[in-house]
Amino acid sequence: MAFTVASQTTQISNIFIDEYMPKAHPPYVLIYLYAYRHIVNGNNALTNASIAQALDFLESDVMRCWKYWQKQGIIELSEDGSVHFLPVVSKKEQQKNKTNAFASKKPSHYTQEEMLAIGTKSPTAKKLFALAESYLGRTLSYNDMNIVLSFHEWLGLSLDVIELLFTYCSEIKHCHLSYIEKTAIGWAEEGITTQQSALEYIKQRRQGYSQIMKAFGQGSRMPAPAEEKYIKKWLSQYQLPIEVITIACEKTILQIGKVSFAYADKILQDWHKENVKTPEDVKKSDQKYQSSKQNSSKAKKPSSSLQQTGGVKQNRFVNYEQRQWNFEELERLERQRLQKNQ
Repeated sequence: MAFTVASQTTQISNIFIDEYMPKAHPPYVLIYLYAYRHIVNGNNALTNASIAQALDFLESDVMRCWKYWQKQGIIELSEDGSVHFLPVVSKKEQQKNKTNAFASKKPSHYTQEEMLAIGTKSPTAKKLFALAESYLGRTLSYNDMNIVLSFHEWLGLSLDVIELLFTYCSEIKHCHLSYIEKTAIGWAEEGITTQQSALEYIKQRRQGYSQIMKAFGQGSRMPAPAEEKYIKKWLSQYQLPIEVITIACEKTILQIGKVSFAYADKILQDWHKENVKTPEDVKKSDQKYQSSKQNSSKAKKPSSSLQQTGGVKQNRFVNYEQRQWNFEELERLERQRLQKNQ
């Protein structure tokens, strides 16, 4: 597609500014804006290397940026690494579109006769059924075959991804087909449809999730669905490294004495706003907070409640001007009174 330069300005969607920009890592915003400005104006020679050089980033930073925006659904990455900017729609609209896509395309349900014909004629179906039986350890029923086949036909998962799906569910001791089906739908909704994205997801769950749960003192158990939402938020939305997340979990236990994903989220939300990315950044943030706290304490320190003249504490009983007595004059008056009485 050819582009022409209409003016000296570049139009950026308000949805991008309001919904996507505030939660993104600042360098990712810079890369997106810089590349968008050049691409829409017809600069087809733009590369990750030229972007990195122009913005003084590493080329690997640029590549991570594109993966992030692809997960957000506003760009599309080709197999050759080419970037295609997509229309920016609200996240609510994105979710609605995904839901409608699955709702409008119902999984096919084949009869026994049809399934027998498919299993005989389709090499892909044969491999799928053999794979499922190997992991489930039993012969598939016709209903099971329909479910397994839907992973490929309805959800669009490749054979490699489906094998990784079974491997993952087997590792976490969830070998029931109903659980595997829910996981497959979840992968499709999250865009985990390639072997690379599936491997990244499994690695993240295998290493990152277990480290986070251990930091909370939860041993090797996997997070519950509500807990997993927080973890996904920290890793995908905040783009925080595992070591920083585990520090927040440990701080949560020390400060409130119990596991609280909501409390840890408040800590990580503040760190995300401060662009905290390393344990060293955490130390700097803590020092800054302590310094601010001390300065605030000094500013609010109450003045002495004792009056400098006489050291008398002021209250409602003695809140008046003290008399100054002349004791020599009192003695003289007392002598005069005694002389008169004699």
